[in-house]
Amino acid sequence: MTLGFELMAVDPDAGTIEVAFTATDRFLNPIGGVQGGFLAAMLDETLGPALVATLGPDEFAPTTDLHVQFLRPARPGRLIGHGRIVRRGRDVGFLAGELTDEQGAIIAVATATAQIRRTDARLDAIPFSQIALELEIIRQPTVGRLRQPQGPLRYHRCGSW
Repeated sequence: MTLGFELMAVDPDAGTIEVAFTATDRFLNPIGGVQGGFLAAMLDETLGPALVATLGPDEFAPTTDLHVQFLRPARPGRLIGHGRIVRRGRDVGFLAGELTDEQGAIIAVATATAQIRRTDARLDAIPFSQIALELEIIRQPTVGRLRQPQGPLRYHRCGSW
């Protein structure tokens, strides 16, 4: 996995999770810190699974809102994510967490909202990559533009987004 995700501990009853990531030199910005987008992705991959661990087999929970505050620069190496469910309802979960370095210094904090959705059995049989291909939007690498699809645009409806 790109972020070097490692599940360290999860407690669905308490709604908590602890994960680790490996920030490599490829994640660095021009001044030598881990780029904030990677840190935000790590926090999303910390908070979301805290909620997912409590879901039934026919449920999923896409993040609909993610707020991140960056408190100090992160350096390459192991970063630890601590996530928790603040409140869970039938259709929505409120999440919070932080990302620390190995010494325990807080690098960034985040809050998130996730919608709890029920899967559509019809979509389970269709791989996501096939759904994306059904859109028939193809990037032309030589000019970097999207070309118009040939014929009618087809897509599969993905729930009630």
